[in-house]
Amino acid sequence: MKLHKGDGYGGEGLYYEPENYKEVVIWLHGLGGNANEWSDLIKRSTLYPKLVKTKWILLSAPQRPVTLNNGMLSSAWFDIKSLKEGANEDIEGFKQSAMRIINIIREEEKKGIKQNKIIIGGFSQGAAMSYLVGLAAKNIHLGGIIALSGWLPLRVDGFNKGNESSLNDNYLYFGDTKENKNKIKIFVGHGEDDFIVQHTWGKNSANIIRDHLKLPLITFNSYSNMGHSINNSELLDVYNFIIDVFGDIPLSANKSDVVLNIE
Repeated sequence: MKLHKGDGYGGEGLYYEPENYKEVVIWLHGLGGNANEWSDLIKRSTLYPKLVKTKWILLSAPQRPVTLNNGMLSSAWFDIKSLKEGANEDIEGFKQSAMRIINIIREEEKKGIKQNKIIIGGFSQGAAMSYLVGLAAKNIHLGGIIALSGWLPLRVDGFNKGNESSLNDNYLYFGDTKENKNKIKIFVGHGEDDFIVQHTWGKNSANIIRDHLKLPLITFNSYSNMGHSINNSELLDVYNFIIDVFGDIPLSANKSDVVLNIE
């Protein structure tokens, strides 16, 4: 298989584009990461016949100062001021990254890909961005969201205020989640020993999505003896989720067969 440099639309990343693909997974790394770290996610997926015709777009975030890291430059989708739940959020950073991702989704639509055949997913910061785009992208209703070791961002200024949010613009709209997005499937995975993005923070986010935003098709999956990372069991669950969203029978592979090496 051949991985291409870039995101296919002028940005940094990697992508895999099989002939006659009808499905797309967009993947976002965590703080300080890059697309290359997740290339095995694509390579391993092609071991399964149900996934070989899926296009993967692994995005790399730009370099920006990160307050949490004393202002040092790091690859980041948005600035992080604190890892405490409810900390001030980088609204402009969220919007800039969301605009890039939404433009890619719209370009895939122009190629004939249906919105419900697109999944957005990510790890940590990438999970937060996946929630944002999957739940608030204006006039876009994706097939699924994968959020690993992440949290729901912009809850106070965005999702809680809905159609009255001052953050609503041509790209993001927080007022239609209940009416138009209740068919989206959401996979949430979190390590029970995660002391960076707390397990309870991830679980609280899932509860808010189910109970406050009224989106029923969300599953929260806990993984014992796992910190702020991923493991084989979670990865197979992710592949199964992708296949389920795209309408095929889930995998029956042994979980030990699935290995992802993050460098």
